Amino acid sequence: MTDSAARSLRRWQRRGFLRRVAMPAHVIDCPECGLRTAVPDLKQGRQADCPRCGHELVRVETAPFLMPAALACATLILLLCVYGSMFVTVSTVGVYERLTLPFMLKILVLQDFGFLAEVMFVFTFGLPLLFLLLCLYVYGALQIEKPLPG
Repeated sequence: MTDSAARSLRRWQRRGFLRRVAMPAHVIDCPECGLRTAVPDLKQGRQADCPRCGHELVRVETAPFLMPAALACATLILLLCVYGSMFVTVSTVGVYERLTLPFMLKILVLQDFGFLAEVMFVFTFGLPLLFLLLCLYVYGALQIEKPLPG
């Protein structure tokens, strides 16, 4: 690791961006049996169980940034499937048309509804894709514990 990267990583750690997750001590009631239990400080990867019934009260994940990144990847795959799937089937005498989202945008543009096509494109393609890519970028940086540009 270069000297500037090490300094940047230490600065992130000082600011608390890469601090290990810990849960402070607190009191909680068990949702199963109702026993009030004092939970000690919990570090990453630990959990507290009810002493009476054994029900899990709280848990601090070992890799808290992995799940959001995995869900963003799965959502990207589902978006690709949704954008290619059929939404509307128009069937009249001798005419059968299968409409997908990209084809509906094309029809709107061809029929001089350009503004509506732009709004539909932004809200069905642009913003969801931008949000998921930004989620992957941020949670990927947190997972590898390195500051990425921007």
